[in-house]
Amino acid sequence: MLNMRLLLKLGGIAATSRSTRVFYDRISPFYELLFTDHLSHIRTMVAVMGEEFPHGIKVLDIACGTGALSRRLEERGFCVTGVDFSFQSLRRLKQATNSIRVIQADAATLPFGSASFDVVTCMGAWRHFPVPEVVLHEICRVLRRDGIFFVGYFPPKLGGLLSVPRGPLGEAIVFFYGCVMRLLKYNDRTDPEMESQTLQMIELAFTKYRRIQSGKEAEYLIVADSPRLGLELR
Repeated sequence: MLNMRLLLKLGGIAATSRSTRVFYDRISPFYELLFTDHLSHIRTMVAVMGEEFPHGIKVLDIACGTGALSRRLEERGFCVTGVDFSFQSLRRLKQATNSIRVIQADAATLPFGSASFDVVTCMGAWRHFPVPEVVLHEICRVLRRDGIFFVGYFPPKLGGLLSVPRGPLGEAIVFFYGCVMRLLKYNDRTDPEMESQTLQMIELAFTKYRRIQSGKEAEYLIVADSPRLGLELR
């Protein structure tokens, strides 16, 4: 059940922030109270990683926000670095734990050397990237040769909160929502083409991938294995 008070506050912040970065700065104090649906996807991702990877591997959590995923990965024994463009979100993560390295940066220009990480994760922010091909190029660059990329969830929800119905009604909602986002100068895709385009990019960038069922509805995470070397995605 959505907290209506927080939902109204979210709407007010969205209408006045005029920047995705400022928006996430301003909602950081109550982000995890509102976006509770992410927890099921986070549990799935952490469980899969706990089963498949040894403790101590290096994980880069892109668009980590306040650290809902990063903290749980750190608790499982992984060496986690969190990256986000929201300073206030990172500040709250550092207040929660000092054992996670955090860096304020844009996912399109990751400040790390090539082949620096065993795993890269991106929980719910994929729909926000204006040019996801550039972000994926950077992910492939910082991953080791046999590295893994976890991205979820699909299909994306409206504003990260509400499922979009199928059919003409859903198409109308997505169209109207897209118009509002452009008016507010946000990038937040919920159109079905984003899912198919993401799969096409991943098929080009990695040697193999698989889907993992996650969440209460027909949602899934994508796990991509072993980036192709020297591939230009832009």
